[in-house]
This record gives sequence, structure tokens and C-alpha cells, in this order.
Amino acid sequence: MPPTDRRMDNLTKHNPSLAELGTQPSCFPELSAQDNTSAGALDAASQPIPTYAGTPITDFDVIRDRICLAAQAMAVPSDIAEFIAQPRRTIEMNLAIMMDDGTRKVFPAWRVQHSSTRALQGMKGGFKITPDTSRESVTALAAGMTIKTAVAGLPLGGAKGGIRADIHNLSPAENERLIRRYASEIAPDLGRPGHWIDVPAPDMGTDSNAMAIFADTISRLHGGFTPGVVTGKPIALGGIPGRVEATGFGVAHLTDLISPLANSPVAISGFGNVGSHAALTAQERGARVVAIFDPYLGGVLTNPQGIAVRDLAALIETGGRSATVFEDFATQDVSTVAHNGTFADALHHAGRVHVFMPCGAPQSVDSDVAALMIEHGVRIVAEGANSPLTPVAARVLGDSHVVVVPDVLANAGGVVCSYLEMSKAAGMTLPTRDETLTAVGGVLSDSLAKIRSVADKLKTSDLRLAADACAVREISDVHQARGVF
Repeated sequence: MPPTDRRMDNLTKHNPSLAELGTQPSCFPELSAQDNTSAGALDAASQPIPTYAGTPITDFDVIRDRICLAAQAMAVPSDIAEFIAQPRRTIEMNLAIMMDDGTRKVFPAWRVQHSSTRALQGMKGGFKITPDTSRESVTALAAGMTIKTAVAGLPLGGAKGGIRADIHNLSPAENERLIRRYASEIAPDLGRPGHWIDVPAPDMGTDSNAMAIFADTISRLHGGFTPGVVTGKPIALGGIPGRVEATGFGVAHLTDLISPLANSPVAISGFGNVGSHAALTAQERGARVVAIFDPYLGGVLTNPQGIAVRDLAALIETGGRSATVFEDFATQDVSTVAHNGTFADALHHAGRVHVFMPCGAPQSVDSDVAALMIEHGVRIVAEGANSPLTPVAARVLGDSHVVVVPDVLANAGGVVCSYLEMSKAAGMTLPTRDETLTAVGGVLSDSLAKIRSVADKLKTSDLRLAADACAVREISDVHQARGVF
């Protein structure tokens, strides 16, 4: 069977409603089939994992594959699908800074400006500082931002940036020098005051203080304060109340719309900014957060009756993040137990779990963990992190009719709030925290309704496919209206 036919056959096995769409010329290089799962791990409805030119698929291959499938579902020509998938511009650099000991060190870094097709008010996406940052991972995240902004209906394109470094091995002064060097290197490609074409924001390893440093650097280059060059700034420098909570709030808010959280046992992986606020919002909606996994806080924290999330967050706010946080908290709250284990251990100790919110590292949930979640009764997975599920894990959950709220919708609260910050900067008005979160919730609710409508038309329960299809259709329509220059 030709590669294109085999691929469509595999896809329609999992999405039978697509069988009638026919086959278009593939927007990908030739695929070969490779099943990386153990025998019997998946049922007959599951497809093998494709590989590209003999190598395992990368993060970017995964999202490009999603875009191509969505294009087929919406009858978008394959050449336009390939245009949507490929980045518009990639800026690659090596950042040399002076370390505190007087030596010089070089850090690889990237800024990917993925799509300007819908960028009426600029391209949008954070920049991260992590040890595993790579050109390929940043490109995949930038493509995800293109889809995410379209899903949310925002007049923005997608972008993403990253520096390969471990912030835990940098002093505050070294970290500041690294951020300033990064800002100065990409400054010529960001636009100008009043007409920014690319607006960064916080991501893993960066925060509002990093945005303040970034904005200050660009301001000095332009000879005047230019707070609009980034979002996610401190409120005193033009930030917006509710921005810190927005992403985690959105994860829980959407979950609550799909299935009321009241009395639902919830498990969370990753208790950073997104995970902590997802947990707090879920608890405010009546959920019981029975398990939290975070290796940087000591492993696993469980309480079948519900962890006191607000007290845990207060402990971290006071004492900071460390590998003893969970143990210290369990000492204070004897009804909660700390374990030095994995997320699988968290599930074993928590018992039944209805909702899982992965808010940690990408590709951290594999097929074995997915199967374990099904055993423990998980019915909804809301992706607080970007791409937390491996492709096989996503299929395992889909085959068992677990609802997966895809990252391009579930964690879109952050970019929605960023857009509100951009609008606030233009209108010089400052909303309250409640007004911000109400607006974010309204946009996400409308986006969910739009995605469900597309899912109904495609006769699929796969919300990821429906979200991608919705975005690809919108981007394609704008691209064809604008034409090619």
C-alpha cells in the first residue's frame, strides 16, 4: 500500500468518520510503520507509530501530522496544510555571557516566528529556559501557539522562544545577563514601539520578573519605556491582575464545563504555576484534589479526602520550592501522606480518580501511565502542559473513551489573558482579577462550544482533532483571502 494510503487507513481506524473524506497527496515525507508498544497494549483500533525517514517522530512531526489530518478532515488542500505547518522564520543564536567567576559561557537559543497569517496584532508565544530546549522543540511549541490562538479566536499568530540552560545552575545575576543578551539578540525581529510583530511572554523557567528584565532591555535599545513588547509583566510595569492564575484557572474551568468538578477526585502532575492554580480553582469548584506529583517538591502527596491545596501553596510561597516541601507539608497535616515515588505511585495511593490534569513536562504521560489511569477510573484528562501525552498514550485514552481536553484549548487561558494585557496597554484601563478571569472563562467557554460544534460535524469525539480542524480551517481561509505575495 502506498505511504499516503497506509497513513489514511491508520487514521480512519481511530476516526472512522474520516473514512469518507478520501485521500489527498500527503504533506509529509514518506512514512514507515513502527509499533513501539508491547503486544496487546492497544486494541485493533489503534494505529502504529509512524517514523520519518527511519527515525522516530519528533515533537514537530507530531504536530505537523495533526495539522495534516485536520486539513484532510476540513478538505483543506495539502499544500496549504504544509504552509500552515512550516515556520515562517527561525532565529538561531548562541548567547555568550560572563559568568560570576569571570569565565565566558555560550548558551544556544532560538526564537521561532511560526505564523503571521492571522497576526493582525502580532505573533504571540512565551520563551522558556530549560536544559532540554532545542530548535525542534521550540518549533513544535510555536506551531502549537499558531493553533492555540486560532482556537481561541484571537487576532494573533504563533511564536515561541527558548534558551538551553538550567536556571538552577545560574545565579540571579547570571540569569539576568542571559535574559538581557537574548532580548538584545532578537530585538531587531520584534518590531517597534506601537507596532510589535512578535510579543514574548513567560514560559517554563521564566516569570514576570524575567519579563520585566526583557522589557527593560528592549526599552533601553529604543530610548524609552516600551512595556508592550512583552506580556506577563509585573502589574507595576503594565501587567494585568489575574495573569499568573489564568492558565491554571482555564484548565479547571474547562474541565468543570465538560463535567462538574463538585465532589470529583482529581489528580495533578506538576505543581508549578499552572498546576497549583488548576488545583486551587478545582478545589474552589468543589473537587477533591487527592494526589499531586511533582519530583521537584519531593515526589508524591496524597490524601483520599482531599489535600489542603491552599495551605500547600502558602507553604511554597513562604519557604520556596525544594525537594522537602511535600514531606514538610505532610508533617503539618497528618491526614496527608508524602511518598518519594512516581505518578504511578500517586495513583496507587489515591484510589479512584475521575480527573487528571497533567501540568508538568511534555511527553511525560506514556501508554503505561495512561492504562493505569484508566484502571483507576479517570474519565477526563485536561492538558495543562504543552503536549504532556505521548501519541500512544493519547490513543490508549481515546480507545477507552476518556475525554482529552487538548492543550491548545485547555491551557489557552494564558494567551487569552496576554491578549487582554495587550488590549489593556492600548486602552490604558486596568481590570480587576475577577474581571480578567471572567473574561478568560468567557473566551474559553465560547471556544469549547465552537470545537464541540466542529466535532459534531466531523462525527468524532476527539476534541483534539476538532480543535485542530477548527484552527486549520480558519488559518486556511485567511491565507487564501490574503493570497501569496
